[in-house]
Formats: sequence, C-alpha cells, structure tokens
Amino acid sequence: ASRPMARASAVFGGATYTSFKLQQELACRSAEKCFSLVAQDFEKHFGRFYGLVEPFHLDDAEYVFVMSNSFATKGKSAVLKLRQQGVKAGLLKLRLFRPFPSEAIASALAGHPKVAVIDQNLAPGMGGITYPEIVASLYTRKDRPEKILSVIGGLGGKDMDDQDFMAIIEHLDGPDERTPLYLYGEKDVSDFNRLQQIAKWKGALP
Repeated sequence: ASRPMARASAVFGGATYTSFKLQQELACRSAEKCFSLVAQDFEKHFGRFYGLVEPFHLDDAEYVFVMSNSFATKGKSAVLKLRQQGVKAGLLKLRLFRPFPSEAIASALAGHPKVAVIDQNLAPGMGGITYPEIVASLYTRKDRPEKILSVIGGLGGKDMDDQDFMAIIEHLDGPDERTPLYLYGEKDVSDFNRLQQIAKWKGALP
C-alpha cells in the first residue's frame, strides 16, 4: 500500500506472454495464503479474526444465504429474525473474491441442504457473478447442497427487507429454477413509473 504501482507485460511472442500470465496466476493464488497469515497476525494484536469466509449461525442451518461486503449485515439481521420464527437459517459472508476461496466455501457449505447465493450485481446475459463461482466450487463435492438458488438483489443500493429473505426461503422450498430470482416487485415497478412521470413533467423525458 505504501508503494502503489501498475505493471503490464510487453508482448514478445506467445511463449513470453504465457510465462508472464502464469507468473501473474501464481502470484494471485499465493494471495490466499498471505490473506490468512495477515488475518492471524491481526487476531494476535486485536483479538478478532477475519478469515476468508465468515460463518454466521451455520451449525444447524438448513437454509444458507451467501453474501458479501457490508450488504451481509442485512442478511445477518434477517437470519436472527427467521430463527425467532423457528426457521433454521444461516449466512456465509465472503471476504475474498480473487483468488476465489473455493475450498473454504465448499467446506463451510457442506451438509447444508439449501443455499441462496445473493448477488448485489448483474452481468447482462449471465446473471450474478458470484453464483457460477459458488456452483463451480461445489460441483465435484459429494456433500454439496441439494439446491443452490441464484438471487439478484440490492442493485444500486436498493434495500432488502424481511419479506425479500422470506421470499428466498419460499423459493428454496419450491421447485428448481433455471433463472435467477430477481428481487424486484410491484412496489419497485410503481416507484419507477412514478419517477418516469416526474421526469416527463420536468421535461427530462419526451
């Protein structure tokens, strides 16, 4: 952090370029071990451990929300409320995306029957970017979840409420779905239409 720099490889032919890319790949993969060492050192100094992933009420969870960044705070709150209602919910927060901590994720999700990967992003034509990474991490595992649902929500900072998380639970209990669950309901459509009308009134739209 004290010596920021940017580097690029000059292309002197396929063999040289491949060598540069392989070095880049190995360096990226070594970051996972470095991350873990830093987390251990941080724990020694401050008494708190921040690993590659953070499990939250996972021990007996039948439904697991996979989330990342500060957005996971909403998920934790929902988990606590769902448990008060007798629903065995849990959450797995991702702290590292590259290199993708496949082994840590697979171990954390092993034995949990139903998983919802909640992406706060959308790659047009692809869906959420985290979902396929999770599926790939679990593909060869015999103890992988019975169902993994792709969920798109929170785009542009849009809030997720308790009803959204309950809807996810209902979809996890329903039939398998080939397309993502988009958390975009009638109220969102109404709000968008209202803004369109305001824009027309202000002359911002034809």
